[in-house]
Amino acid sequence: MTFQKVISETTLLHVLPTIPIHYFQPLLNALICAALLALVAIPARAETGSAGKLSMKLEKSRLYLGESTNISITLQSDGATTIRNMHYPALVARGVTIDDFAPPRQLEYLHDGVTTINYEFTTRITPNAAGLIQLGPARLSGEVSELASGAGSFFGETTAKQISLSSTPLDLTVLPLPTTGRPSDFSGSTGRFTMNTSAQPTILESGDPLTITTRISGTGNLDNARCPEVRTDDFKSYPVQARNSGTSLQCTQVLIPINPGSPTVPQVRFSFFNTSSGRYISLQSVTIPLTVTEKNLLKATTPPPASRTVPQKPAPLHWWYLIMVSLAGTGGLLLIRRFRAKPTVPASASRRERHRELPSSALYLHSAEQALSSADVEHFYSTVFRVLELMHGELTIQNRKEREALLADCDAVRYGRYQPGHHEMEDVFTRVKSLHSLIQLDATGV
Repeated sequence: MTFQKVISETTLLHVLPTIPIHYFQPLLNALICAALLALVAIPARAETGSAGKLSMKLEKSRLYLGESTNISITLQSDGATTIRNMHYPALVARGVTIDDFAPPRQLEYLHDGVTTINYEFTTRITPNAAGLIQLGPARLSGEVSELASGAGSFFGETTAKQISLSSTPLDLTVLPLPTTGRPSDFSGSTGRFTMNTSAQPTILESGDPLTITTRISGTGNLDNARCPEVRTDDFKSYPVQARNSGTSLQCTQVLIPINPGSPTVPQVRFSFFNTSSGRYISLQSVTIPLTVTEKNLLKATTPPPASRTVPQKPAPLHWWYLIMVSLAGTGGLLLIRRFRAKPTVPASASRRERHRELPSSALYLHSAEQALSSADVEHFYSTVFRVLELMHGELTIQNRKEREALLADCDAVRYGRYQPGHHEMEDVFTRVKSLHSLIQLDATGV
């Protein structure tokens, strides 16, 4: 009898006993407290690195008195730092004039895989005294972002931190300008310059204005530059008007030739100190020839030329044409004989003929009165000048002097940039009106 051992397979379930959660609560509380204590103990740090470094650099560290140079103030920071609300730098310096800073430039550099960002501020300085001058330190303020302290840092919160940076001072050596060889017209300009002079117009009538324009340009300091001025007995000259842009100087002057002929605009000179060569340079213009003709006072009142007619083809010669020519010749002889029998025209009548342009001057006088009432200075003096131009004839010495004085008043306003008051304009109009009345009475023989 065979016996078989039967082994029955049964699934054994290993069930762990259930542990209540409150057994782990003390451990969880301990872990949370430890984490909070660790966060509180972390010191506040910049979010993206350090604030940076401030430095200064001079374009030239050795200058002549009055010479200008550029100075740059640079904030260098790493590429990860964010700087906000950055102010313009403050530069402490005595004995120099500091211009306004130009808008900053942001320059980015990459070296050995490290990014550096520079914020560069540039301005110009001009020394006012010779000697050794200390520049700086320069100071710059702004804000950087840093992680909030305490529990706020756990959630990535940031706060703004004020920063204030200072640079190392720099020394500037200022040399005095030499006195040996200094030109008499030197006004303090330093650098390198060129000069160009022109005159317009070069063909004109006596009494008409011409404008002399002198342009001085180059590199250097023109702050104290004086415009060259033309003074000669051949011209009536007016003050020079200057326009200085910092890099160039434009000078304009009005001249009025006194007499007709071929006068020349004399040379003008401009002197400066060349800081590269260390010596004074004088620029001199060339003389400008002019052609001045006699003033044509009748030009404005001369009637326009008659319109040209188209030439007609001559008609055929008839017998009656000869009769008409004979009659016309006879009539002409009779008129000549009658004219010779007439008495001579008196001088007073001749004066009346020469002053027939007075009605047109009366119109200009009325226009000047309107300009006076509306306070239009330019139109008033231009119209008064026109009235005086039309007053040509047999003037007495006293009237001629008064006319010349009034013309000079007009020129002072029109070309000399003189700004008259209303009372002065009223006085000029009264004098012109009185002179016009005197000449009118003289013309009528009263």
